[in-house]
Amino acid sequence: MSLLRVFFGHGRRMPPGLASLRSYSVDTAEYARRNYANNISEYNTVIGSLIAQRRANLLRDVYDDMMLDAVQPLRDTFHLLIVGAMKGNRLHDALFFRDEMKAMGLLPDVNLYNFLISACGRTKNSDTAIKLLEEMKNYEVKLKGETYICLLNACAATGRTDLVYAI
Repeated sequence: MSLLRVFFGHGRRMPPGLASLRSYSVDTAEYARRNYANNISEYNTVIGSLIAQRRANLLRDVYDDMMLDAVQPLRDTFHLLIVGAMKGNRLHDALFFRDEMKAMGLLPDVNLYNFLISACGRTKNSDTAIKLLEEMKNYEVKLKGETYICLLNACAATGRTDLVYAI
């Protein structure tokens, strides 16, 4: 990296392709000092702590670190991640965690879909809420009364009274 600074100067910005050539190797003692979790229960504790501190923007980083450490997340871990993303009004992250969950062979249950539909309402995205309802029907997830209440709230939050009456 210091050789690149000779060519581009100390205060100048490097081209994007060269900026990614940083060295990421560290010794195992340094890695153990920096790593804040080693197993799934410790990761769940970290995720719960981030949710309590209202730092939902860091949940995806924790998930990425979990994947790098080859720790397999459980259904409860995904529930924590999705609820935390919902509390932080981060619908994109919540949908990402849902997709990752399905990719690992864990099908979301009705409560998880209710969380996602509620997140759609909080972020005023009724189209995604309708798509989630259709996905629930495709996966034959048994709908509850709360599902329809969440869906009605999501549609009402965006002013889609036509959908509210249709539901």
